[in-house]
Amino acid sequence: MTAQDGIQFLSNASGKTSTTQTGKHIFSYALAEQAPQLSHAISKQAQWRKQYLNYIPLMVEVFSKHHDVAENMAARGLSASYERFVFVRDGESLPLKQAMQKHAQDYFHSAVIQGEAARTLRLSLEHKGKRLSGAGLERQIKEWISRGIIEADHGNDVLEILDNQQALDLSSYTFVLLGAGSEVGPIKTLLALGATVIAIARNKPNNWKRLIQLAKASSGRLVVPCRENPQGKTVEEIASIAGADLLTQTPEIAYWLNGFQQPLNIGSYAYLDGAKHVQVVMAMDAIVAYLLNCRNDITLSYLLTPSDVYCVSKTITDHCIEKANGKTLKSITLQLLNKFSLGVIFSPSVVKVVTDERGRRSGILDNLVSQQGPNYVLAKHIQRWRAIDSAKRGIRISCNVAPASSTQSVTSNPFFAAAMTGSEHFGVEVFTPDLVNVLMGLQMIHDLQKPQCQERGEALFVSGANHGGAWRIGYSFRSLLVLSLLVGFAQKLNPIRFIAQRLKVKNKQALEYS
Repeated sequence: MTAQDGIQFLSNASGKTSTTQTGKHIFSYALAEQAPQLSHAISKQAQWRKQYLNYIPLMVEVFSKHHDVAENMAARGLSASYERFVFVRDGESLPLKQAMQKHAQDYFHSAVIQGEAARTLRLSLEHKGKRLSGAGLERQIKEWISRGIIEADHGNDVLEILDNQQALDLSSYTFVLLGAGSEVGPIKTLLALGATVIAIARNKPNNWKRLIQLAKASSGRLVVPCRENPQGKTVEEIASIAGADLLTQTPEIAYWLNGFQQPLNIGSYAYLDGAKHVQVVMAMDAIVAYLLNCRNDITLSYLLTPSDVYCVSKTITDHCIEKANGKTLKSITLQLLNKFSLGVIFSPSVVKVVTDERGRRSGILDNLVSQQGPNYVLAKHIQRWRAIDSAKRGIRISCNVAPASSTQSVTSNPFFAAAMTGSEHFGVEVFTPDLVNVLMGLQMIHDLQKPQCQERGEALFVSGANHGGAWRIGYSFRSLLVLSLLVGFAQKLNPIRFIAQRLKVKNKQALEYS
């Protein structure tokens, strides 16, 4: 296969592709029936990469009027997305849906790695140097709730699952993880609780060795796609032939997954940089759409980002408005700084108050960050549209906001790492990937086991949110970004802090060697 094979953006008449035009078209088409003026403005916007930040909150506001509106726009958004992507193989370009049918064929073999450990009866996790389990974990969750780091619904859902040994037994569940190697994905938690995990990740032997070793040390089962028959092969040999490419082997992955007889929960967790992120999201969605069309025993799971626009509850709305418009000396000072900076810093996060079809007061909370770009926003909204459309059809959904996390991709970038460190000064708590893995994994388990959710439309994304405090700070992410960056670098370069850390390391080494 060549670099041009697989899922690609649709080319224009001159043979060129434009991710900007693709995003504009999809958002514009989604809005055309419900908000024609806004739709037209988006289609005519000449500086979309700079101006999309102004349009996404207006779009979510339209979504929030009524769940019927959100569902109509979600269906249109998905339809437009499929119109703008093709699948290329051997020089032939086909519409994505057509290619999923034509190229769906038997290709992958299955290797099954059986865990060798007893099923975990009690989960524990590490946070800020402390090992948390049992009563200690319960106290930490309640503290997060009281500080507004996580929503009460999320904390209570996690506590409910932790207290239910029957719910923690996943030996009868099968999870498909698209992007199984994701740092914040739930693979470690699911395997520890005895689940069967069908893992989709690219052909990277070292990554597969890690996943296979993780499975062997658990009570679960790992099912691995292989390009050759794995019968009789060692772990190293299986790792060398394991892997499936979401972008180029999309139809074959869907066909292989459809061969499993048990009910499947499909989790979409793969991430790539830039425009590739939209392509891999479309690949995951094409697999989901294929399976939904073939069978009726599919449930869906997604993790959303706190750096987006949401219609949040009255409680969160009132909290943010009070924090941004308060009468304390600190609040007034920050309001003056916002005014003098022409809105660049300390901008209120709630940009509009709305009322939905049930008379509920909500707020449009804008936490977009320009550095992530319009492709990232498009990719996340395609996933939101699939969740909204699926909930309408009675399909069980787990689609929750996950917190900022100190993943390798973030910490390896000095600017992102500094901004993340500095953001904690403003009320955002940064979670480790393992912590996200456990908490969001437990939230997903709760969502899949509880009675069918009654929420529809944009309301799907509020309950169960672990935003790390981002929804409660009162100010938009991007208006704090530069300040967080400065604070982060200052903390990193602080000589007193540096000396203290070095002394702490030396003292620790002395104790270890004594």
